[in-house]
Amino acid sequence: MKAKAFIIGSLILALVVCFVSGAQAQYCPNVPFFSQHNAEWKSKILGCCSRYINDAGCAVSSAAMMLKYYDPQSNVNPGTLNAWLTANKGYSGCCDTFWPIAANYSSKVTLETARDATLSAINPYLDNYKSVIVRVKSLVTPGGYHFVVVLYRYAGKYYILDPSDAQRTNITLDKYNNTIDRMIVYKKTAAAPSRQANIATTWAALK
Repeated sequence: MKAKAFIIGSLILALVVCFVSGAQAQYCPNVPFFSQHNAEWKSKILGCCSRYINDAGCAVSSAAMMLKYYDPQSNVNPGTLNAWLTANKGYSGCCDTFWPIAANYSSKVTLETARDATLSAINPYLDNYKSVIVRVKSLVTPGGYHFVVVLYRYAGKYYILDPSDAQRTNITLDKYNNTIDRMIVYKKTAAAPSRQANIATTWAALK
């Protein structure tokens, strides 16, 4: 009974945080969570390198989260995306996820940007309810890096989904000292213009 009450209380707290009225956050994108440690894919070789998704699959897991968010009907998860990237030259140097190629997994998703960035650069995206993949310093490998998904920000805190977690938890970028050096943003593929829109554009160009 105590465990059930705790779960209900946690859900209520999450709703309060995600939907609170204010300038910083009114909505928490419902991005699905994938752990790189999931038994279904953790033992799969990452790309063509000598490492496994379990210990080096943070990028492909983060990409899978965003692809599933924008295309809920797809079968994407870290395992299926890894296999597809491996077969479609989607890894740079065998191990590093090639972000533009990952977007091609779904016709409904495209890459908006992938660039070096500091924390303030992601604020405009978060303020428009668009979650962002960011690169942080690894807490496990000295000099290494790690990828997480920043869901939203509220009251100065950046709430994240961390693929190195075994399950979805409500944690923030405080875990990584609120420091990033790269950002990756996906978005829905723009719908093709309608026939009427094309005609209107043509007449406008003739004026």
